[in-house]
Amino acid sequence: MLALWLLSVGQKLLLWGGLCAVSLAGAILTLNLLRMAASYAWTWQRMRAVPTLEGAYPFLGHALLLKPDARDFFQQMIQYTEEHRHLPLLKLWLGPIPVVFLYNAENVEVILTSSKHIDKSYMYKFLEPWLGLGLLTSTGNKWRSRRKMLTPTFHFTILEDFLDVLNEQANIL
Repeated sequence: MLALWLLSVGQKLLLWGGLCAVSLAGAILTLNLLRMAASYAWTWQRMRAVPTLEGAYPFLGHALLLKPDARDFFQQMIQYTEEHRHLPLLKLWLGPIPVVFLYNAENVEVILTSSKHIDKSYMYKFLEPWLGLGLLTSTGNKWRSRRKMLTPTFHFTILEDFLDVLNEQANIL
């Protein structure tokens, strides 16, 4: 008799435990989705002033418009920049992540000459296996020390020595 009672109580506890686990997993999933939606809305709000291509979908961005082949994708990016050359920059959504294309020399100069904007996007992590942790992929103190080491190499007096060679090679091209 006691064994049957314990068996029925055990089954009920197991059922309640399973329901609690499913409820907890559902709550965690819902909270993560809400956090992602809030992050996306915050990013979208900050980036809405930047000109963008038409046809972006929420959370997918322009993913459905982009070519899957690398060569075709690159040609597509060239086409988009040519079509929007009159704009100072262009935004493309890769999923929920905005990617800004700078193709105006003045805008690029602002970013490249700034020591404030040296934090890299997480996308640079994909380059590290090929390029290592160099000037292009590093941030913070490592970037500053390498930049300080390279800056004298590109001083105007040194570059003037190569002016004849640069002009000759430019004429060949």
